[in-house]
Amino acid sequence: ARSLRPEAVQGRVILLPAMHYPACAAGKRLSPLDGRDFNRCFPGDPFGGFALSLAHFVDSVLLPLCAFQMDLHSGGTGMDILPSAVGHMLDHAEMQARTLAMADAFGAPITLLLREVNAGPTLLAAAENRGVVALSSELGGGGRLNPQALAITKRGVRNVLRHAGVLEGVPEAGAYGASRRMTVPDLGHYVFAPCDGIWEAAHPLGETVAAGAPAGLLHRIEDPAAPPIGLSYAAYGLLW
Repeated sequence: ARSLRPEAVQGRVILLPAMHYPACAAGKRLSPLDGRDFNRCFPGDPFGGFALSLAHFVDSVLLPLCAFQMDLHSGGTGMDILPSAVGHMLDHAEMQARTLAMADAFGAPITLLLREVNAGPTLLAAAENRGVVALSSELGGGGRLNPQALAITKRGVRNVLRHAGVLEGVPEAGAYGASRRMTVPDLGHYVFAPCDGIWEAAHPLGETVAAGAPAGLLHRIEDPAAPPIGLSYAAYGLLW
C-alpha cells in the first residue's frame, strides 16, 4: 500500500489489509461480533449479520471487478504451517492451468492443491465460482510474524502483480528454486484431534513422516494426571 506507485499500475489493484477487521484486531478466527468464521461465510447474505453481509459485499461487489484474487492467509494463533501457495483441485482444466501459473509466479516454496475440508463457503471457492483466477496461501502462523514467510509474501505479491500485467517485468525466482507442487490426496492425510487438549508434536514441520508413526501426544487440560492420547499418521508424506 505504501510502495505501489499509482503511475506504475496498469489496471486496478484492490487492497484489503484485513478483510474482517474485528476478528483480525481480536486475533481470532471467529468474528467477535457474531461468532462466525468469515472464511466459511461465502457467498454471504446481505441480511445475515456482520460476517455474512460482509462476505456478500466481497462476493457481489468486489470479486466481479477482479481478474485475479490473492488471499494472504496464515495458520493464525492455533497452527503453524510451511509457507505455501494454496489452490483447489479444479475440474476445469483451463482454470486449473491458470491457477497453477499464478502459483508458479507467486513462487512460494510449496504449491499445495487440495480438495479442501468444507471448501464451498470459502473466499477461494467464491472467486472460482465467478471465473476469477484465485489463489490462497498459508504464510506461517502461531500468532507470530515469521521473517522468512514475510520475505516470501513480499516477493510473491509483486510477482503476481507482474504475472497479471499490473506491473511491468517478469516474476523473480526465490532463493530455493521453483515451487514444489504437492497435494493432499484424501482426508486420511489429516490428523484430527478427538477432543480438546494441548498438542505435543512428534516432528518439526517439513519432515517426511511414515504411515503408522507417532504424530504426537494430546494432553487433556481438564485431567492433568491422565496419560496423554497418542495419535499416529495414517499416511506417508511431508508434515505441512
